Amino acid sequence: MLVLVLDELDHACARSEALVRDVFSLAQTAGSRLVAIGIANRLDLTDRLLLDLRACRAAPQLLPFNSYTAKQLLAVLRVRCPSQPPLELGLPRSASWALSKWRER
Repeated sequence: MLVLVLDELDHACARSEALVRDVFSLAQTAGSRLVAIGIANRLDLTDRLLLDLRACRAAPQLLPFNSYTAKQLLAVLRVRCPSQPPLELGLPRSASWALSKWRER
């Protein structure tokens, strides 16, 4: 078995949709030992860019992950930067504001 992980799949599709389509089609052929895993930021990737994969029954299985909340991101920053006192940097207030603005987009 060969496992192929394609990260930034949405960007790869923008450059060569045919190549991405061929990889997933190959993984779905009878007797194939290829397992293709694509990682993308767009949840609608299969609907918008890979329509013909669905037509030939080779559409990938989707496994969506929720984005981090502002509170979770702050917790990650605190763990990753333990030597930086967050209150001294004004991190909770400024990061919370920035993250809330980002989430509003």
